Amino acid sequence: MPEISNKQDPAHLERVTFFWDRFRGISAGINESVFGTFLLLIAIRVFDASSMQKSILTGALWAGMFLMPVFLWIVSSLRLRSNNACVCYTFTTGLLFFLSTFAQSANHFVLIMVAVMILGVQGFTLLPRILSENYHPSIRGRRVGTTIMIHGITYLIVSQVFGLLLDKSLQNYVWILAAAGTGYFAASFFYFRIPSRHLSKPVSRFPYHTISLFWRDLNFSKIALFWSLIEFGNLIMVLLRIEYAANNRFELNLSVTQITWLVAIVPVTVSMLSSRSWGRLFDRLRIETMQAAMGGFAILSMSLFFLSTNYYWMLFSMTLFGMAFGAQKILNQLWLTKIVQAEGISDYISAYSMMNGIRGIVAPIFAYWLLTRMAPHLVADVAIAIVAIGCVSLLILRRSTAGN
Repeated sequence: MPEISNKQDPAHLERVTFFWDRFRGISAGINESVFGTFLLLIAIRVFDASSMQKSILTGALWAGMFLMPVFLWIVSSLRLRSNNACVCYTFTTGLLFFLSTFAQSANHFVLIMVAVMILGVQGFTLLPRILSENYHPSIRGRRVGTTIMIHGITYLIVSQVFGLLLDKSLQNYVWILAAAGTGYFAASFFYFRIPSRHLSKPVSRFPYHTISLFWRDLNFSKIALFWSLIEFGNLIMVLLRIEYAANNRFELNLSVTQITWLVAIVPVTVSMLSSRSWGRLFDRLRIETMQAAMGGFAILSMSLFFLSTNYYWMLFSMTLFGMAFGAQKILNQLWLTKIVQAEGISDYISAYSMMNGIRGIVAPIFAYWLLTRMAPHLVADVAIAIVAIGCVSLLILRRSTAGN
């Protein structure tokens, strides 16, 4: 696919991008199902991973985010096009997934998965830039909402299939890992077909030079900080839900299929059904308002999840989480496009990823540390308080900004 030039028809760029990005949504649905649910389940039930190994596994994704500035600095120095850099990341991640099928111990499995997560997350610095270059701001949210819906349908189908496979035999985990590898190979082709521009050379020899954006752009730093608080509390809850449902010490005695419905299928179904509506709202609302709304649904879900051990009540609470998840999917890809020009998005994502990486590394360690010292509903109270602080702070910031 040739590089984007100023002579190209914007409508043509949008059509090509939308066509291939919908296929990328299919592969992303496969891979997120594995990342979001099954890697931790495999670690717990197949490899009997220790608490430290589970913390490392869940924290590796965020370590990859912390390393985003380094990877962005490398591909920018090589003057790669954004899509070609994503091709390199996804193809290598696919190879690592196939290598993981040969793991013989928890240590081997966790080691390979750490490499998978560090590489697999790197495209997040570049995908928003590609979408910002190729989609008009007035329809960007709707286009991404459609891709997320396709992503969600795929997620639902493969999550159910993978859950049935593991219920039939835990040894079927190798097919799940192989499917994830195939999904990444497919994603590398879809990225190759999406047009993008060459990355500009970095302005500094220091990969983390973008950290200066936090004190040079105070509006960005405030929104990033408060949004990180919401995501920090939400991440604690995501980890807690899986651990609470899967660990036998909480005596829920749920099958893998039931866990999959609880932590994956129900919330993703609601997320999928609400994604186009959230996309339209994104095109119309201020970013602080939408972030706070997402946090509000997360708080409702957290408040209800531990009120009962009744499985159907827990499913209801996860429908509310699905609403939050639908907003989060849109925001994670596009929130910076509301406050940053297209050419600067990669640098801002690089800066934000450092905060994101620290948050993601600390959250699982903090969550598992809390779980060893208090009941799950008390851990939920801590997470709710953190999310509430982020929501209130964003609404105060929105009011003060509007007043100015």
